Amino acid sequence: MKTKAHLSFLEQSALREAEKLSRRRIPVGIQEFLALRVQTIEPWKRILCVCIGVGIGATAWWLYHEEMNRWAIGFLVALAIFTLSVGLLGWKRPVEIVLDTTAELVYRRLLDGP
Repeated sequence: MKTKAHLSFLEQSALREAEKLSRRRIPVGIQEFLALRVQTIEPWKRILCVCIGVGIGATAWWLYHEEMNRWAIGFLVALAIFTLSVGLLGWKRPVEIVLDTTAELVYRRLLDGP
């Protein structure tokens, strides 16, 4: 379930992506708007993922120097890489899927302007 703040973030992200396209003089129709891929993870969550990934990586490094179980170290390294990649790259999905029923309202707001 999406909270009101997260839904607001998703709408702003969709508007930002549509404005990028319109600045490049590409007409943004409803189908193009619905097909836009937007960031679904808020910036503070991405920063938290990076911090957690660095912590997991540091733990794996420490365990490596303490000569602990190699399987556990390998698991922690894989987990750190996954967490860091989510934090650095994020997660993008199409507007149509992310906003469900409010996508057309956001598109109308884009047409109306600021």
